Amino acid sequence: QVNVKESIDDLDTTLPQSVERYLDRMVNQIKGMNLNRKKEILVLARVIDAMGMDKAELMRYIQKIKQNDILNKK
Repeated sequence: QVNVKESIDDLDTTLPQSVERYLDRMVNQIKGMNLNRKKEILVLARVIDAMGMDKAELMRYIQKIKQNDILNKK
């Protein structure tokens, strides 16, 4: 997770501390459930839908994430 945070810092923006805490708790809760891939995809889809992103906007964000090498590769 350190690599992810360092790469995210390259975006030159920060999240409010309350959002950071909430995201950490949410991710820990989801990972603690040991969901299968299909259910993890459903969780991600629900988050994307709740944020109101359309397909084009999602693809732009994915490109930005790839360009900044944000994802933690295992």
